[in-house]
Amino acid sequence: MTKSPRRTRPVLHPAVLKDPSRLHGVYLLEGEDEYRKLDALHGVRKLALGEDFPDLNHSILHNPSTDDVIAACETLPFLAERRLVEVWDFAPLQKKKTKEAAAKGDDAARLKSYLPQIPGSTLLIFFQRGTGQKLSAVYKLLEAQGAVILFNPLQGEELTGWITGECSAQGVSCSLKTAEMLAFTAGSDTGILHGEICKLAAYLGGRNPLTKEDISAVTTPSTEAQVFHMVDAVVEGQRQRALQIMGGLLLSGERRSMILTLLLRQYRLMQHLKIMIYEKQPPEEIRSRLGLPDFLLRRLQQQAGRLSGGRVKAGVNACLDAEYGFKSGRISEESALESV
Repeated sequence: MTKSPRRTRPVLHPAVLKDPSRLHGVYLLEGEDEYRKLDALHGVRKLALGEDFPDLNHSILHNPSTDDVIAACETLPFLAERRLVEVWDFAPLQKKKTKEAAAKGDDAARLKSYLPQIPGSTLLIFFQRGTGQKLSAVYKLLEAQGAVILFNPLQGEELTGWITGECSAQGVSCSLKTAEMLAFTAGSDTGILHGEICKLAAYLGGRNPLTKEDISAVTTPSTEAQVFHMVDAVVEGQRQRALQIMGGLLLSGERRSMILTLLLRQYRLMQHLKIMIYEKQPPEEIRSRLGLPDFLLRRLQQQAGRLSGGRVKAGVNACLDAEYGFKSGRISEESALESV
C-alpha cells in the first residue's frame, strides 16, 4: 500500500504552542530569547501532559543518541492520550562541531528517516539553547515540515506588546508608552524584563496604573540607558555626574570597549537626526529610519538640540579615533575611553 505524501505544515509562530489542538508531531524550539523559549516549553508541558500521570508520560533527554530518542518516542503513553519527549541540545543540531556531534552523524541520518513515522501519541520537542545548526540534515527536515519555532529577541511593537501582557498577568496596568520607557530602561532581554515587572508589581502593591516615576524609582537601568544618561550629563555640562555614571558601569563589570561602542552609537544617532532635520524630512520618516520609540526620539532631539553640528561631529570622530586606537593596539582600552 502506497503511503500518501506527508503534508508540509506552515512556518509556525510561538503562539501555536498555546493551542493544544495544534500540538502534534515534532517541533524544534530555537532562538536567542531564552526566557520566552523556556516559558513556551513550560506551557507545552501543561497542555500536553495535563493531570493524568504527567511524570510517567514525560521523558527529558539531554544530548541523547538516536536510539534513545526513538525508544522514548515509541513508548506508549500510560493511561493517557499523549506522551511528551523533550530532547535538549541534540548533537546533530549543535552549531559547534564537537567530536560527539561528528560521531553522531550516522545517527542523525537514521533520525531523519524516523521523524516522519513518529506515533500520533507522541509529541517530540527538540529544545536548542541558542540557535541550531541550519545546515544539518535534521534541521533541514524540521524546517521543511514547518516544525521550527524561532524565538528571536523582540523589538518595537512586539516587545511593548509583550511587556503590557506580562504586566497584565501580574495585575499591573501598563500603557504602550510606559512599556516603551520600561523597555528602554531595562533593555530588551525578556528574562530581565520579567524580573523587573515582578519588582514593579510588588512595589505598586495593587496600585494602578504603572507610571514613568515608578519605573525610575524601581527599575535597574540597562547599560544602554545609563550611557544615554551619561551623554545627557555631558551635554548639560555635568562632568562629575557623567564620571559617576561611567564609574558605576565599570564597577558593575561593564567593559570599557562596550561603553565606547554605545557612546559612538549615541553620537551617530544625534548626527543622523541633525542631518535629517536639516534636510527637512518628515517626523514619520525620521522615526522610521532611526528606529526609536517616540519618547526616546524626543529625548534624542533634546540632546541634539543642545549641541551644535560641529560638536556632534567632533563627538563621533573622538569615539572613532578612540575605537581605532584601542583595536589597533596603539592605546589601552582604559586610555581609549578616557580620551573621548
